[in-house]
Amino acid sequence: MYAPPPKCFTHVSSGSKNPSLESRPPLPAAGEGESDRPFLAAGERESDRPFSLAWGKGLGDGGRFLAVVGPSGSGKSSVVRAGLIPALRQGGLPGSEQWFIAEFIPGAHPLEELELALLKVAVRQPAGLAEQLQRDERGLARAARLILPDDDSELVVVIDQFEEMFTLVADESARAHLLDSLIAAVTDERSHVRVIVTLRADFYDRPLRYPKLGELMRARTEVVLPLNPDDLEQAIVEPARRAGVTAEPELVADVVRDVGAQPGALPLLQYALTEIFERRERRVLTRAAYRASGGVRGALARRAEELYQGLDPAGQAAAREIFLRLVTLGEGVEDTRRRALWSELVTATNEDTSAERSNVQTFKRSNVQEMIDAYGKHRLLTFDHDPVTRAPTVEVAHEALIREWPRLRTWLDASRGALRTHRLLAAAVAEWDAAAVIPASWQLARAWPSLRPSWRPARSRTRTASSRRRVSP
Repeated sequence: MYAPPPKCFTHVSSGSKNPSLESRPPLPAAGEGESDRPFLAAGERESDRPFSLAWGKGLGDGGRFLAVVGPSGSGKSSVVRAGLIPALRQGGLPGSEQWFIAEFIPGAHPLEELELALLKVAVRQPAGLAEQLQRDERGLARAARLILPDDDSELVVVIDQFEEMFTLVADESARAHLLDSLIAAVTDERSHVRVIVTLRADFYDRPLRYPKLGELMRARTEVVLPLNPDDLEQAIVEPARRAGVTAEPELVADVVRDVGAQPGALPLLQYALTEIFERRERRVLTRAAYRASGGVRGALARRAEELYQGLDPAGQAAAREIFLRLVTLGEGVEDTRRRALWSELVTATNEDTSAERSNVQTFKRSNVQEMIDAYGKHRLLTFDHDPVTRAPTVEVAHEALIREWPRLRTWLDASRGALRTHRLLAAAVAEWDAAAVIPASWQLARAWPSLRPSWRPARSRTRTASSRRRVSP
């Protein structure tokens, strides 16, 4: 089976003349944290705040919950992962240097992701941890006792991109169970569990629909504002200095001006600086490289479009199919990224559907792999593993790409109805396969004729036409 590129892809610029000069850019890509880089711009921006943030709102004075909320691209994750967490590890709160910190992103299976995160920091490796977490709302508190030393050690559970609990988790009972477990763990006076979540501001209403969680959010939320001009300048100059390079003053002025107050500034800035770093002139980041990359707003979209134009027609058809599968459609909010199994993306091939298609470019599995390799190499896709099956997964690295790449916006606007039908079908086919019988699903029967052949779930495409007709309307 195809093995995806490593999660933290490192590209060494051919222009680097000094092998001792760090080849990775001064700002990390989305998803990298304290273990990957010693410095993040937004974390440094908030360096005078982690202690007051923790003491005053959530983790000090007996508090055990903290929500960090801000607009997309404002630096929420950076504040936590490169500001607050290192501060805790250094003893920012009494005894916090001894705390165990487990981090995860919910995905579609948050309880399994939590289990894996706990096992990574466990002093003991208990059997049946998943069963403990699933049993009842006291599961997280019990699990903490099982994995921690027999002393007064504390466990901090950090949930990044908490909005995925509401966008990717389809099972309401599974979502409610984990939320209840979090609430029970942080409200029990005997608990040794603290919880930190980061949440996009446009999803702030979602946790408020759960009364007990809403009370915690109301009392213990810290707001992260977008970068101001001084923050922006520091975000350029300071990481570059630590990486052993300098930035031309004209470059700094151009970037600060271009970013302004636009939404999603941090990921755009990160990617633009990555492009500039790869085009640097020895140890200098130049204005010329910045302009050649397309600038803050253009660097991400320009790279995505260049890669698209570099594919042959079959590869371009594959790119369209794959990117549509990597987006969760927003209902009254922005579209967001969706983590997909590699096996699902492989089924996007339409080479076996010539009889059903009309004027559709055929592409093969090799085209899918070539496309994913290309976008992964340039840090536009990231790779991980499913927490349940450990199967490879693929995800858009920057949600800003969904907003900024015109071609992707066009694809999404033209395909919203079909995408919603695809997600309904995927759920129906999962039921079909799990029960080993054809479900009485009107969605499957009525939606099938209008769905593009390559979007029909793989297992269902192996069913015969007669078996499809037996689905109850």
